[in-house]
Amino acid sequence: MAGLSTDAPLSLIPTPHKETGKSDEFTMDASHMALVHNVIIRGYNSIYQQAPRIHQHDVRDFIGYCLAWNDMVLNHHHSEETILFPLLEQGAGVPGLMDTDKDEHEAFYGGMGEFAKYLDKCLKADDPSKAFDGKRVVALMNAFGPALHSHLSNEPRHLASLSKYPNIDTATIRAKTEKDTMDRTSPVYLLPMLWFNLDAEFEDGRWADFPGLSWPLKWVMVNLFGWWRSNWWRFGSVGRDGKRVQLLALREGY
Repeated sequence: MAGLSTDAPLSLIPTPHKETGKSDEFTMDASHMALVHNVIIRGYNSIYQQAPRIHQHDVRDFIGYCLAWNDMVLNHHHSEETILFPLLEQGAGVPGLMDTDKDEHEAFYGGMGEFAKYLDKCLKADDPSKAFDGKRVVALMNAFGPALHSHLSNEPRHLASLSKYPNIDTATIRAKTEKDTMDRTSPVYLLPMLWFNLDAEFEDGRWADFPGLSWPLKWVMVNLFGWWRSNWWRFGSVGRDGKRVQLLALREGY
């Protein structure tokens, strides 16, 4: 549709449910993981596309958005490494089952660290708008983007394939992983990154109610928690209504 932000340079990934038509617990949990991964991808793309076009007066806010994205990604993978992966290996009875996924994390951690270090340096400069170089940001993202995308694409399929291990308690593992993630997720610092990059119309609206919150609670999270740092979230790829928007720095007249 004309006017929408493009999904570039990283392409969105399909859910295992869409790919296979299956609806078992493993497939659905893996599909929910794919939805979160697409939030990460949309966030990456929104930063990548806007970084070279940001006005000087918006640099400080944009850096806040970028660092929130970086922390969200690290928070997500921390929960996987400390809760999800060990529980999956324990349930399957296969030590090392998730080693490939952990190795994939290591492939982009270093690059993300350099990305965050550069942005933090800009933010601490006497004049962040002069210290910030959008082309430098893009170069840093190019260094870890392919490895990040490869992992985000591979992991949901791997999780869906674990249905061959009948002793894995998916409900318990899901609950413990979600609790760990939320315990370390600020509702005004990190959670809005989800809402403002979560497309309710993805795959023909099949996932419009994800992550399954009541309408009043979601409204509070989007409109009240999202208001606290709304100057950051305006760089997101999705509006308060859950529909895709044209990125701020790509809008005519910006």
